[in-house]
Amino acid sequence: MAPLDQQALRPEHTCTLESVYNPFALTQKIGCLIHQPWLFKLILTVLVCTLPVFAEKSTYAYIGTHNNYPITVTYIFEEKGSESHISAIIDTEKITEKNKTILKNNSLWWMKQHSENDVDGEYFFWTIQKENAAYNVTYKNTQYNESFNAKLPTYRNPMTLQGLVYTLRHQEITVGNVVKANLITPWKTILPIRFVVDKKTHLNVYNSRIPAYKIHFEIDLFFGQFLPKSNLWVTEKKPHVLLKQSGLNKKYIISEDSLKLNNLIQI
Repeated sequence: MAPLDQQALRPEHTCTLESVYNPFALTQKIGCLIHQPWLFKLILTVLVCTLPVFAEKSTYAYIGTHNNYPITVTYIFEEKGSESHISAIIDTEKITEKNKTILKNNSLWWMKQHSENDVDGEYFFWTIQKENAAYNVTYKNTQYNESFNAKLPTYRNPMTLQGLVYTLRHQEITVGNVVKANLITPWKTILPIRFVVDKKTHLNVYNSRIPAYKIHFEIDLFFGQFLPKSNLWVTEKKPHVLLKQSGLNKKYIISEDSLKLNNLIQI
């Protein structure tokens, strides 16, 4: 065993402020061993495994009008395995709306929406949660402080509008195809709807021609054929990015910056 005076001079690792922020930047100083390599590996492994890291994230902004009032709509898609998170945001002086929809295996699992809409006179907080064989739906009219609750059977397969925009991205689309779904609207109405692929075309935007499909969006009921239709244009290439929408009380088109950021047109 070395003499005490030689042991005192032996350099050993100690914890410093620098090592707290960089666990591998240990300093040598007289003292005892505080940081052990296995401890750092364990901590880093736990952090990596618990952080909600999404494999893919895409953001698209749209410019248009709702009942002739100018709006900007932002869609954010985040994907990780079988789970998809969709955020839709409108933030203007007269319309503020935030919707977060979560799908699991392309089926609605959870949704939360808060709307303050002076244009249409709609003020509410709305949630949907899938639990066992039912969807629990809550709705609160924030203008009159009225609350409602309901349960919907899962076999009806409801989907939010935001979820439909996402699922359409991954459909196998050809001219003549019909894609059916059950659209849920506040607070618990379920409407059978269908997307009918009308034709292949090119959409001229920002001095660029983008190969696209034109799609009719309509209510899938007998009287639906007599109602005004909404038209969508999506990219021909998958994922089918929504480029333009017109009809009913709204119309909007994807922003030029979104086309560039998502490599849909050449910079």
